[in-house]
Amino acid sequence: MSFRPDLEYRGGRIAQKTDAHARKALPDFQTPERINGAYIDTIAKEAGMADDSTLKGTRDVLASWHQSFEQLGKIRGAQDPAVTQAAHLNQLGKLTDAALTRMSSQFDRAKAGLRLKRENLEGESIERLGLTTRGQAAEAEIRSALLSMSEEQRQKAIGEAIQRGDGEVIHAIQNASPLVSGISAENQTNVKRRALLAHAPDVLRKQEAIDKAVSRLNDAYTAALDAADVVSAKSVADSYRRESQSAAAARAELEGQA
Repeated sequence: MSFRPDLEYRGGRIAQKTDAHARKALPDFQTPERINGAYIDTIAKEAGMADDSTLKGTRDVLASWHQSFEQLGKIRGAQDPAVTQAAHLNQLGKLTDAALTRMSSQFDRAKAGLRLKRENLEGESIERLGLTTRGQAAEAEIRSALLSMSEEQRQKAIGEAIQRGDGEVIHAIQNASPLVSGISAENQTNVKRRALLAHAPDVLRKQEAIDKAVSRLNDAYTAALDAADVVSAKSVADSYRRESQSAAAARAELEGQA
């Protein structure tokens, strides 16, 4: 049976405490699993990027967020008996806001680092695949030829270009509207992936690892914003603020009658 510090036995019945040191029940809190740097270590190792400084930095950011929420949880559960719960939650809210401000800056820096890493890998993929062009006229000629083919012929021609590593054809496909090549945007992306898989699988693995890290960072930040309201018991703190405002309004009304 759990103890309810917000209740008392009064007048032969269980009632809500009304004294200044009454404690309301707080929402349960656990640090979200998504705020964890271990996942970044896993994808880094799978991609052969265990020593990559960008991924290490992202891992460290998530680890620090996890530690912050663990510390906030401990603070929440260690209320000084000399202060009211309202005052305790007010202070906890300030600490949580400060932690979120720090996390926001870390999030922006980590995301910028991952974006730069992805751009560098994109440059490496272009170099490795030899994605070049002899000019707009040559690109238009390639796209026109593809557009004139049947679907079966087009897919065969693309497959052969990928296998021989024809960077000019792949470049022409990548840099065109589907309307002028007959190749959907989804298939354009797939052509690039197939070419990387055939000729630069290590680059593809790294690109996908960075994409996964970005996704986890975004998810972790969203989870942190939601967790902040829970760990700080924002709903309870807000109820105390409303009660305080009501009390202040009542005092002002009384003073106005004097």
